[in-house]
Amino acid sequence: MKTTMKMLTQRFRIQSALKVVSCVLPLALVACSGEGQLLQEAVEVNELDLSTIQIKQPPSRLEEIFLNPGEEVGFSIEARNSDNELVDLSSANRRWSIIGSTAVASIDENGVLTARADGSVTVRVQVGRFDITYPQPVTVQLDTLVSITEFEGPTALERCIPQDYSAIGTFNMGSTRRLTSVDWSVEDVAFGSVTNEDNGVVSLNATNSPSVVLVARVGDRVRRETITVLDTLLSIEITPETLSLTEDNTLSLGATGTYLRDGVERRVSLTNNIIWGVPQSNGIVTISNESPTVGVVTSEAVGNTEVTAVCGNTREQKAIVVID
Repeated sequence: MKTTMKMLTQRFRIQSALKVVSCVLPLALVACSGEGQLLQEAVEVNELDLSTIQIKQPPSRLEEIFLNPGEEVGFSIEARNSDNELVDLSSANRRWSIIGSTAVASIDENGVLTARADGSVTVRVQVGRFDITYPQPVTVQLDTLVSITEFEGPTALERCIPQDYSAIGTFNMGSTRRLTSVDWSVEDVAFGSVTNEDNGVVSLNATNSPSVVLVARVGDRVRRETITVLDTLLSIEITPETLSLTEDNTLSLGATGTYLRDGVERRVSLTNNIIWGVPQSNGIVTISNESPTVGVVTSEAVGNTEVTAVCGNTREQKAIVVID
């Protein structure tokens, strides 16, 4: 009797264990096979009520994309819900792929395509039930730049409100391309500065009117364009209202510009677009102009001093105190 009961108990434990394994194993297989991502995407599509997804055109007026081997271009996606509203949908960690030969080009999970050899491919991305292709092929063709023909970007901008620019060039075999690797600069740093971004794009921050000369260089090919700078900035305000902190501590400052254009007054955050400063050798505080701590004050000693926020010839100054 005892032997029979023991055998039944063991059989029950084995059956229970098998049931647990049978439940866990499919989940493991789903995760290992990549179907886990499909499930996550399906949930995401449903929760965001997505109705359309499309691959966005890289930042250029040119629909056709030509690349030399070794060059890169980044793709992203744009989604809308059932009310036709734009939905913030990340392009990273997606099922990007190419239709065509991987010897011609490859694309990573973040949508960055790398050209490898002459030929054409089509860019594809899958998100849940959506399967989207970019409407134009990507052509890889080894060719030589003849000239930089134009800049893409605003013909006029306001002081300390950066705008993006890119360059277009013509090539020896007749193609017109947006240039993906450009050395950008300004002719006179008293009138502006540049920050290089991905895919040959530059952010131009003009600081003084009436104009700034933007310069693009690719090897020995050079183009200069004069960009009008509108003198619409009226004033800068530093926040918070009272600047006070204790010794060996930090305080984050902000700057807001008041602009007047076409009779309309508006306020724009300028914290990351201006030059912050303190009196030299004040020994009381320092202030950062480096990302990601732009506008952060660090106290060094007890006392009183000032901070400044500068956009070209427009300046705001404010007292700051460090206490025990």
